[in-house]
Amino acid sequence: MAAAVATVAQLRESKGRLLVQAEGRYIALIEHEGEVFAIDATCYHMGGPLLHADIEDLGDFGPAIVCPWHRYQISLRNGDGLYVNMARQTCSKGARQRVHAAERRDGQIFLRVSHGKSESGADKVESDTYAFKRPAPSGGAQHAPHGRSGQVLARCGAAGTRGPLPGGLGAGCSAIGDGGGPAGSVASDVARSMAGADGRAPWARGPAVGPAPPSGKNGVLGAVSCFRLPGFARGAASASPGGTADGADRWTRCTVLARAEEGRATVQLSVRGELPGADPAVWERGAHLSVRVAAGGNERPYTPFVLTNRPGQFELLVKAYPHGRVSPHLAALKPGAELFVHGPMSGSAGVRAETTVLALVAGGTGITPLLQLLLPLVARAAAQRAPLLPVRLLCFNRTEPDMLLRDELERLGAAHPQLRVVHCLTRPPAGWAGLAGRPSAQLLARAALLPAPQAQAFFCGPPPFNDAVRDALAELGWTAGAIHEFS
Repeated sequence: MAAAVATVAQLRESKGRLLVQAEGRYIALIEHEGEVFAIDATCYHMGGPLLHADIEDLGDFGPAIVCPWHRYQISLRNGDGLYVNMARQTCSKGARQRVHAAERRDGQIFLRVSHGKSESGADKVESDTYAFKRPAPSGGAQHAPHGRSGQVLARCGAAGTRGPLPGGLGAGCSAIGDGGGPAGSVASDVARSMAGADGRAPWARGPAVGPAPPSGKNGVLGAVSCFRLPGFARGAASASPGGTADGADRWTRCTVLARAEEGRATVQLSVRGELPGADPAVWERGAHLSVRVAAGGNERPYTPFVLTNRPGQFELLVKAYPHGRVSPHLAALKPGAELFVHGPMSGSAGVRAETTVLALVAGGTGITPLLQLLLPLVARAAAQRAPLLPVRLLCFNRTEPDMLLRDELERLGAAHPQLRVVHCLTRPPAGWAGLAGRPSAQLLARAALLPAPQAQAFFCGPPPFNDAVRDALAELGWTAGAIHEFS
């Protein structure tokens, strides 16, 4: 049933962008070229705010909203996730963002909230993960001098504002955004997510919104105010042994035990200590850490893994990018050097108990979340003296010198016949005996990554790589419920 959630005047006063709450969901009302769209207010990918995001016309796909954090394109008409493939063609991944029916009638905007199956036939779309959680702050040009939230974050500094919203919505409609605030504020949470906390955005960890009526007139929550980040870039807190509180985060000081070259421009750091978090099982599902070289410095996400023959430590694979703010410094650390970590963040549901075959596809350092899935299975099989679940691991790299953890993978394959490791190079040398080429259905089939009852597939790599693997799996007949993409 459609219900009035705002007035046409309110939408006009907010320059065509209005955040409302209906049936517990946070929904962005967006007027574009005379049409009103309603879409879940938080991006399905990593929790970015869509309220003030740019809109692009993608031809046959119509208007698409572009998440300001990672440039993910989402159809305003049907919520499809859109991407450009290797042939530079715009393609659809199917429904990822839930859209709702909005219409103007008698000076009001009526909204019919979408329930049940999406257009793709799935009972749930990915944006449902965030739909009942408070969205991240979002800076609109009319009331945030630095524009989109990503630009605001780049200029983080002094305390921000909180109070009545612009646009004449009244004192009852306060900004969702929490400006400069104490540890745990939304602003510091957003900073963490912008630095790589994906999948389960920090502000999405709290309880779901209950059935209580929404605040503000007609359910309007209004546009989100400008915010600044108190001391985030400057690192107001300093480290103390065993960890340090820095904003909303609890950082743990760790020591590098060893450093080894692993492929071109990539090093493996062995780090002393246990992975943080109350639930160790989260580190079997592809969760990641944020890592800093110095307290209060820049941070970057990395997926740690634990080798079965190295208890009491964890490993990081670090590819050094010449102009990176973290990776060159992290890759240069020597044994005895310190680094700072916090987590866990993101991850998947993990390998199901009933899984019959596990298919893994890695692109370069994208192997790390797959190792998080695989290595605990290997350890349990060895401890129980039981056969390992059949696993097919296909590793893509550019050249032979780029191959990562080759010796370790060969050791595991020799110890566990159920583990089949296949390497594929896009630039193979003369006499190369492995597979060659870019991800395709034919290559995946040659590596025996074929669908089967109760099989699961996981893959991780750069965005174009993930696009190609996703298409290849679909061509081979893998269903959406059987695959997971680590972004």
